[in-house]
Amino acid sequence: MADGIRNRADMATELKTDSWHCYMLYRKEDYARSVFPSPEETQAILAGKKYTLGADSYLWAKDAALVKQVREFLGNNFHWHDRLAKSGPDSDVVQALMEMVRGGSVVVIPEKPRHTGGATGTSKNAEPSFRVFRAVMRRSTCRSKNDTGHSSKG
Repeated sequence: MADGIRNRADMATELKTDSWHCYMLYRKEDYARSVFPSPEETQAILAGKKYTLGADSYLWAKDAALVKQVREFLGNNFHWHDRLAKSGPDSDVVQALMEMVRGGSVVVIPEKPRHTGGATGTSKNAEPSFRVFRAVMRRSTCRSKNDTGHSSKG
């Protein structure tokens, strides 16, 4: 930080990684350097907002690694969330993040995943996105509703 300007990557916190993206948390002013973000920044901000606000907050609150990252981010960047960052319920931590994304003070930016050089080409910390979890949950719920335990005669 020779000239007082920090690198964007130094201010980011990884939220979640899947096979397609690494979702990074930024304070808006750390990501968009001007009052009016560029078209590319605006597109990334909207994509991250859609991803975050479409997530299942219940599942995110059950993800200990995600909650830990959000607590760290809130504690390092928003002193008024100190209590929440240290000891608040996991569901409140996730809800605070979603409210801050909705309000625009925090942006979640989808970036290319950092590859570890493995055969699959995905990050070693990659987890399926919340959409995959929802699909799995729906399938298992549908099976249990449709599975009556009776055999049908054809």
